[in-house]
Amino acid sequence: MVAACRFTVLTLFYALLYMNHWLVIA
Repeated sequence: MVAACRFTVLTLFYALLYMNHWLVIA
């Protein structure tokens, strides 16, 4: 259960970084 929570948080964090990266380029 904790692993699933951690995975979700990491996925959201990386998605946020990815979006931010593209916003900076654009």
